[in-house]
Amino acid sequence: MTLKEYLELKKITHQNFAELIGCSRVAVTLFVNGKTRPSAKLCAEIHKATDGDVTANDHQQSYEASYAKSKQTKRLRT
Repeated sequence: MTLKEYLELKKITHQNFAELIGCSRVAVTLFVNGKTRPSAKLCAEIHKATDGDVTANDHQQSYEASYAKSKQTKRLRT
């Protein structure tokens, strides 16, 4: 499950989740949108905070999907 799906399902705001795992709201938004990947430490905190529903592998897949979409959009613009 992606972090975005988890937060929507549990109705948790980015701000509240950020406070729970010890990072900024902006960082959580970047993770949710696949714009950046969390550090190993934050991956562990996310895994713990979500009771294992969101894993490090989920972050990687989200990031790769966002990267591929971004690359495709750039090709269409040129």
